Amino acid sequence: MTNEEIWRRLKAVDKQQENFNVRIELLRESHVRGEARLSWLEVRAAVENNIVSETAELQKEVAQALKELSSAQARTDKRLENLIIAVEQFISDRRNGGESES
Repeated sequence: MTNEEIWRRLKAVDKQQENFNVRIELLRESHVRGEARLSWLEVRAAVENNIVSETAELQKEVAQALKELSSAQARTDKRLENLIIAVEQFISDRRNGGESES
């Protein structure tokens, strides 16, 4: 092999090495961007997990409040029913000529 042939081959290898270095740098940049996206997704997943946990806790609180409201409504219904019975009895007694004693 002549010096010129060796020189051309060395230039070709040098050119390949430059291309390789450029591609490696592009891969590094891509990796950095990918890491940034991954970090963002991890933060986002943590936030979503927190939201889900808070929502579940709020649902439990709402369920308890509804249970208490239902119980209070049942007591109110019973008291209203007793009041209606008393008023109907009062009206019935007055219609039947019975005066209410004061």
